[in-house]
Amino acid sequence: MELDFRLPLVLERLKGFRLVVPVASPKGGVGKTTIASGVSLLLARSGVPVSLLDADFTNPT
Repeated sequence: MELDFRLPLVLERLKGFRLVVPVASPKGGVGKTTIASGVSLLLARSGVPVSLLDADFTNPT
């Protein structure tokens, strides 16, 4: 299995973050983006600085 050439860039940009919460599933259409958005919104409304990266490396459009 070949690693995605973008992986080092993503990992470099994640340095400095204290917490990373991955939301993943091998199946599409199960609500990953909805869950990630909801959790991000909840944390942001609680005063936590939030960055959200939503990427589909298997089926990019």
